[in-house]
Amino acid sequence: MGTSVGWNTASQRSAQVNSQLRRCAVAALLALVIVYAVLCGFRTITDADTGWQLASGRYILQHREIPAGDVFSYTARGQQWIYPAGAEVLLYLAYLAGGFAALSWINALACAATVGVACWAEAGIASAVLAILAIPKIAYRTAPRADLFSSLLFATLLAILWRHHRGRKTPLWLLPLIFVVWANTHLGFIAGFALLGGYVALELGEFLLSERRAAARARLRSAIPWLITAVPVTLLNPWGWNVYRAIIRQGRAMDSQQNVLAEWRHVPLTPATLDQALHLRNPESSYFWLLALAIIAAVIALRRRHFGAAVLLLGSAYMSVQHIRFQALFVIIVVVVAGPLFAGLFAPPEPVQVVVQKSRAQRRQQDSQKQRARLPSLGAYAGGCTIAALVIAVALLGTRCYDLVTQHAYIAAGDVNLFGGGFSSYYPQRAADFIRREKLPSNIFNEYNLGGYLSFELGPQYLDYIDPRAIPFGDLMAKQRDLMMKSPDSAAWQEEADARGINTAIFSLARYWGLPNSILRQLCASTAWKPVYLDDAAIVLVRNRPENQPWLSRFALDCQQVKFESPPAIASASSSRGRAELFNYYANAGSILFKLGRKSEAEAALQRAIQMFPAEPFLHQILGQLYQSSGNLPDAEREYLTSARLKPVEATWYTLAMLYTSQQRYGKAVNAFAQAAQLSVHPSQYFISMGTLYVAMQQPQRALNAFDAAADSSGYEPPEMKADIDSQVAAGRARAWNAMSSPSARP
Repeated sequence: MGTSVGWNTASQRSAQVNSQLRRCAVAALLALVIVYAVLCGFRTITDADTGWQLASGRYILQHREIPAGDVFSYTARGQQWIYPAGAEVLLYLAYLAGGFAALSWINALACAATVGVACWAEAGIASAVLAILAIPKIAYRTAPRADLFSSLLFATLLAILWRHHRGRKTPLWLLPLIFVVWANTHLGFIAGFALLGGYVALELGEFLLSERRAAARARLRSAIPWLITAVPVTLLNPWGWNVYRAIIRQGRAMDSQQNVLAEWRHVPLTPATLDQALHLRNPESSYFWLLALAIIAAVIALRRRHFGAAVLLLGSAYMSVQHIRFQALFVIIVVVVAGPLFAGLFAPPEPVQVVVQKSRAQRRQQDSQKQRARLPSLGAYAGGCTIAALVIAVALLGTRCYDLVTQHAYIAAGDVNLFGGGFSSYYPQRAADFIRREKLPSNIFNEYNLGGYLSFELGPQYLDYIDPRAIPFGDLMAKQRDLMMKSPDSAAWQEEADARGINTAIFSLARYWGLPNSILRQLCASTAWKPVYLDDAAIVLVRNRPENQPWLSRFALDCQQVKFESPPAIASASSSRGRAELFNYYANAGSILFKLGRKSEAEAALQRAIQMFPAEPFLHQILGQLYQSSGNLPDAEREYLTSARLKPVEATWYTLAMLYTSQQRYGKAVNAFAQAAQLSVHPSQYFISMGTLYVAMQQPQRALNAFDAAADSSGYEPPEMKADIDSQVAAGRARAWNAMSSPSARP
């Protein structure tokens, strides 16, 4: 019996044209995504780890050996220190070639390469849109430090495995090479093992469906040799098995680092933090959108019975909430894995080949007509989604790029970075130059965040007290934090200075990570230490001892008389970078002047900075503190509320709560404490304050609820603080139960 083949020629031609246009649109969009990635990564250097890694690369090249112990500090000298050396050498070579500007370009290129590899895994409109949202997190983890290799190699490994899982031709032979490079650049290669396990889980999930089992078995069979080979090749590093000992030590130190490093803390998913998702101009909103999209994609994967993909998405989402450090790896997974799950929104259906058998002409022709009739509507739907996605993506890209090059993205977020090359003004370069030029006496005491920079800038002539490596220092991290909270004239300071031979100290005065108000005043008024240098970034002090008199007689200064002058390099505001640098100068100077009690000068500097960038949130908080200290409470409240509106953070709401408490406006104080608790990873103390206020308001039942919340959240507190929290909760509950018997008590 004969058959005739009918084609809808017009539909086919239209589909071909649409397909070509779609490919061009995708290519153009991906090009714009890469441009955005370069711009997002091209920023000033502020990372605390960059300095000690540059110092390590310098040591290796100068001594032709990889040190097996600490060589940068005088407090942990000789303590075992195992770390991959490849990244350190490469970063130092880049620095030799172009200074800190070259390191900024490394950040930009590494970010673009990571994004490009992730999009290569599943090129399409959906993946490109997800990449736009992911880029801010990726750029943060491709800063010029060893960690950038983990981001780039993780994306490469995932892209190769995913393409193989999707049945595409993929160079699996690259897997061992990836792990050799990874093991010699960063300890994060352990995440690669987790990814290998995730790939195996992907394929095993396909075994649950009989129609997919054979293909999954074939893919797994071809991949297994390379997966197995990838594990032992990690031993091809200078440390051999000992590199795993370093990983174990890092894992054991994580609990203590959570109290120091924000990147190891969890994300409090509360209404206050989730509200950031509504501020689309803020790059931080992207993470919450990707978190939601990952959950939606996981549901789609489950409906399509791609169980492994769903597990991978949900598992990585969970880890990103538990530890901020893993957010970049999570967003890479979302781009690669969730992209194809959303791709159906943008793919028009293919023209259907219709076969009409003459013996059944009537019935089959009717079916074919229905099929042909549906194609234009389905194609129009897909085309509409495509156009809408492209318009949204281009608009978002344009806004984000504009905000970057005009510095708005960084200043409005209260970020210490700026768009452009070189190092950040957060680094105390002028103070370090002063120490080296005047040959101040050693040893130097420094705070945790400055140690990495100082180990490179002042080493090896000056060794550091502590730096961000953490592992070699052990309990010194806790001692350093304790010293930073005590008077420099205290017995603890004298004991430590005598034991370590400390004669010079340097502290950051940057408004984000600088010293608290009281400590700076104590340093300036100290009898045991005398300030010898002060600018808008740092203060340097020399110990008041007879052998140090040559420096004290020449450089001792009065903090109340120091005149702040902007560095010549940033005296001009003719460019966006120069304007931002000048803004930072006025902002930092105003913050320092306020800490020193020079209020009129501080207000003038802060107001000038706010006029330049009124959307910067934290200056309003500092100005509010200045007004509050002067007794101008209405203006203080206004500035606090402005700061909270621009960027709701824990510290602002706490400061506002204390203002309301001092005015006995307990209802507003309770609300402010509640806002602070929602934003905090350690909320117990705020709940205790709420309970105390409820007792004062004669609302004992609400007080008990607040104390219960404090007890429930005490598990997030450091172990050394939990006992004190439990004691306060018990005392608060006793007061609330006692108030229960009062006739005036209200529920």
